[in-house]
Amino acid sequence: MPYSIRVTKFTERQWRPPITELLNSFADSGPQLRLAVARAVESVRSNRNVVVVPQTSEQFEKALRRYRAMSDKSWSLTDCASFLIMEVEAIRAALTHDRHFEQAGFQTILC
Repeated sequence: MPYSIRVTKFTERQWRPPITELLNSFADSGPQLRLAVARAVESVRSNRNVVVVPQTSEQFEKALRRYRAMSDKSWSLTDCASFLIMEVEAIRAALTHDRHFEQAGFQTILC
């Protein structure tokens, strides 16, 4: 079922590790795709409605503990870090199709 979302004013919080994961996933995709993805990330980072949240050492340690504790799941370290930030920020939905977010109890907006 398609979603219709009307947004009049927003500030999106983007977590730095997923940006890194996105760029990493295009590492072997050739120069054109690499440049396109890099431009897209630069565009997101320069948007004043987007806040890119850096990862602290403490957040990394907490994510690593969750990663270790959830060894029965196929969650990445980036997933675990994202879940922790979403919990702290009381964010209940993610703009993703990643089923791991549903497994962790979050709503996914993309299908």
